[in-house]
Amino acid sequence: MGAMDRFSLAGKVAVVTGGSRGLGAFAASVLAEAGASVALLGRDEGALQTVAADVIAASGCQAVSFVAEVTDSASVDLAAQQVLSAFGRVDILVNNAGIVTHGAFMETSDADWDRVIATNLTGIQRVTRAFAVPMIAAGYGRIVSISSLIANRAVANRSSYCASKAGLEHLGRALAVELGPHGITVNCLAPSAIKTDLNREAMEVTQADAYARLLERVPIGRWGEAEDLAGTLIFLASDASAYVTGQSIYVDGGLSIT
Repeated sequence: MGAMDRFSLAGKVAVVTGGSRGLGAFAASVLAEAGASVALLGRDEGALQTVAADVIAASGCQAVSFVAEVTDSASVDLAAQQVLSAFGRVDILVNNAGIVTHGAFMETSDADWDRVIATNLTGIQRVTRAFAVPMIAAGYGRIVSISSLIANRAVANRSSYCASKAGLEHLGRALAVELGPHGITVNCLAPSAIKTDLNREAMEVTQADAYARLLERVPIGRWGEAEDLAGTLIFLASDASAYVTGQSIYVDGGLSIT
């Protein structure tokens, strides 16, 4: 296999959670462009179908969608069965589903805390557990979880999000140890602020001044675009990263080193 051939996803089947918008929709399009068939999971059936149609039109690769709630084990298990019925295999899992709430720690309600942890951490545990089953049977898998610079760079007013992403990265390391003998790699892709539906309001309105000050510390001098994540995503999802596991790769313009 040639060096560039290792980046091809032709013949692979990828599952993307939170696939109805933002980075999930972008990840699906990138994986399909690299040759993968894609299964999109999320809560908004109409939006999922629209993304699937867009992926097919742009790449010519197969894309289907399934409604799933990552905080509900039964829903996740059903989605896994549906994906296997449609494709017969799962090679790549991109854990992208996530939410964020803003507010001081002392004012964070139990309900808000539980909702973030249930989606960003427990939900990924449930999805990974379900889709690791066919990967273990096949002796092959690439699991990529979308983390954040906030996993190791604390900020105020997002304690639940900080905790969930830090937990996600260490969960990834633990899973890398357990799943490695089955031919499965587990890594995190951790961007800094990317303008998506999840954080656009904070970056442009509610916390615009704070983000402007933070931008002064980014060596590259700009915030990232979704396209800046494409190369790292393909790398971690492909055979190019066959000997990389338990890692968190920060795509942040250098912010994590300042």
